[in-house]
Amino acid sequence: MTSTPSRSSTPPTACEPRRPSRRRALGGLSGLGLLAAGCGGSGDLAGVGSGGTGQIASFSLGAISGFGSIIVNGIKFDDSAATVTDDRGERRDLGQLGIGMVVEIEGDVDDASGRGNARSVRIVSELRGPVRSVNRAAGQFTALGLTIQTTASTVWGGLRDLTGITPGTSIVEVWGFADRDNRVLSATRIEAVTS
Repeated sequence: MTSTPSRSSTPPTACEPRRPSRRRALGGLSGLGLLAAGCGGSGDLAGVGSGGTGQIASFSLGAISGFGSIIVNGIKFDDSAATVTDDRGERRDLGQLGIGMVVEIEGDVDDASGRGNARSVRIVSELRGPVRSVNRAAGQFTALGLTIQTTASTVWGGLRDLTGITPGTSIVEVWGFADRDNRVLSATRIEAVTS
């Protein structure tokens, strides 16, 4: 498990479980199998509209896998003109994005090149709250009634790994994909919340 710094580590401020947007909730229903299995990679949800010019209007939901623009679901989106918000609608900077964060991107994708232009990037974390228990042998911890499962590909922001989490003291923000039936969240990124 490696620690990869985000462009910044300033988290949102509310300590509450996230409510999915309408689009995300619909995507969760249609792509439940992908989301439940989507550890460390892609929820790979995309909607398209026609154009005939190779440019396709696109909606994509997935974990950030790289920068040099922003790479989500294997598509490199130019984010230079994108507005960035969190899941409460607050404006954020591109510098606050980090590897493993789950985002919703609206923009255009060139069918031939697999490159796109992002108009908006919405950061969508699954929860932010206090840790109740840790099971290091299983690579898990609990927070807000959910079991958070970590893997070798989970990115840690401000933490080395589970050894940096203390039940009853640590507050974390978690991005990932949820198996809501079993109340298990496969974490793509975990950050320590310091304020």
